[in-house]
Amino acid sequence: MTACQDQSRSIPSTRAFATALVIWGVALAVLILAGLQVAAFREAADGREVAARIRAQWAARAGVERQIARLQQEADAAQPMGTGSLLASMALEAEGQVAMASYAVLRPDLASATGISPGPTDADDRIDIHSMTFDDLMLLPDMTEDVADAILDYLDSDDDIRELGAEVETYSAMPIPYKPRNGPIRDIRELELVVGVRPEWVRGEDWNLNGILDPNENDGNESWPPDNADGVLDQGWAAIITAGGTSGGLSITGQERIDLSTADPSEVAKALGVEDAQAEAIVTYAQGADAKIEDFIRTDLPTLAQQSGGGGGGAGGGGRTRIRALTNDQLGILLDECVIGDPAVMGRGKLNLNTASAESLEYISALDPTMRDAILLFRDQSGGDIASLTELLSIPQMTTATLATLYPYIEVRSNVFRVVSRGRDESTGLTVEIHCEIDRGTQPVTIRRLSVR
Repeated sequence: MTACQDQSRSIPSTRAFATALVIWGVALAVLILAGLQVAAFREAADGREVAARIRAQWAARAGVERQIARLQQEADAAQPMGTGSLLASMALEAEGQVAMASYAVLRPDLASATGISPGPTDADDRIDIHSMTFDDLMLLPDMTEDVADAILDYLDSDDDIRELGAEVETYSAMPIPYKPRNGPIRDIRELELVVGVRPEWVRGEDWNLNGILDPNENDGNESWPPDNADGVLDQGWAAIITAGGTSGGLSITGQERIDLSTADPSEVAKALGVEDAQAEAIVTYAQGADAKIEDFIRTDLPTLAQQSGGGGGGAGGGGRTRIRALTNDQLGILLDECVIGDPAVMGRGKLNLNTASAESLEYISALDPTMRDAILLFRDQSGGDIASLTELLSIPQMTTATLATLYPYIEVRSNVFRVVSRGRDESTGLTVEIHCEIDRGTQPVTIRRLSVR
């Protein structure tokens, strides 16, 4: 074989190798280009999702701001609405449109076919866990004596262990040790840290605690949480108790409350529309070591004046000025506008009779069934707009002693409202929820806490 023949044979093989190399290079370029396109598509999709989420979140925030504006308008009003009327007016402003998105403020409503209705929720439509006694706690579903004692130990400020309770020694012996709160909690989810409390007792089927029957809470255990798919949301203890309400703050007129223990009698006389002698008797009694606001409900002013050394029972004997009893209207103003102690100190929430469910009232052990039914009838007749606790004295079964006993637990005006604002991006259908609590007990109205879900 000659050299020319060998050379001629090597030319096709060289060309084949070059062709294969070119094809391999083209294929590699196609793969790289395809990869870049996929990455670009993914980035674009991610960018669109991010943009959609931002639009939905800002829409949800717009719903929150609309509710804040409505509450601020009410706080500035010369004649504030009752609770029922206020919630109805806020519901009228619960839906709206923003650029490429919309919002809806939603609340649970078992009477609705969908289980929800527009508008916020009164944070005091449930019993505040901090005001519940052992007897109250024992009325809760699944409650046992040891768990009730453990809850009270977790919430109280001391380290003394109740008969069946638990304090720091018990929690320190846990696999992952921690300390009990020994003070007020801000969210009922914290109850799940109490020894013996099971999360399903607290949450029921409402695992995200939004009060709304979400699809995964009505699918027959196809997804978490467990549920019975009956179309009705079981909220567990969360349907009955709360930890987020407050009492106190600004008065119904938007002014700082009057501390009767330090007030000038002339200031009290002007605020309550009472006589100078009555104002003097009120201030004198309030300066006593054990004085409480509910004492003015339980006992008439002439008797309180006698107890505090101010006289007032007779018709002027011994040179004493006769003290007149407070009218129900004057007493109502006293309850609305005055405190005994620092007005800046906010108390724990009370159950608002205007918004409480009949079920919630069943868990106040001091309220017997007959009185509960009478209060509900009176509330319904007033359209959920009971303006003052003293109006309850028009109920035949209600006495001043009973009302004074109930005073630490009940109210007719709430400071805090829960808002669940759901923003929806119109182009993708993506939704974002903002959960917050709005407090009108301050000036201006403030957001107490907020979370995005």
